[in-house]
Amino acid sequence: MPVVIEELRGGSGRHRVHLRPRKVEKLSDIPPFWPAFYGYVPGTKNAADGEPCDCLVLGRFRAARGAIVRVRPVALMARRDGDHKILAVFPGDPVFGSARDLPDIPRRELARLRDAFRPYFQLGPWRKVSAAAGFLAACGFRKGVGGPARRRPRG
Repeated sequence: MPVVIEELRGGSGRHRVHLRPRKVEKLSDIPPFWPAFYGYVPGTKNAADGEPCDCLVLGRFRAARGAIVRVRPVALMARRDGDHKILAVFPGDPVFGSARDLPDIPRRELARLRDAFRPYFQLGPWRKVSAAAGFLAACGFRKGVGGPARRRPRG
């Protein structure tokens, strides 16, 4: 699944990356502190906020703001307002790359992520990869295609 990286792990502030035309817009210099790479799944639309699906990416890889990286969803950070966050891993990562579902992520890592977002959002429970897949599908992403759902021409 492709993800556009907007925030770098360990960074602060808030940015928005536009793909067409390609540009980075700085929204603020103030926290949050980003506990993981943060970005969005292009071509999707979350009904809760009208924006693309948000994604947290675990891994120790190098990426620049605006990079498009391939990741594997493993869980869903539920929010009470419906603006859920996909939790994904970078498949080539030596620490998290083998993760396939929520139980594969260490509890301390899940707690660290929740603690970073708790001051800003009302969070629900972590949910397994099946919930993440359902949420992505509801937002227009089709598994196996490598991108958003597209209409096929009839004929």
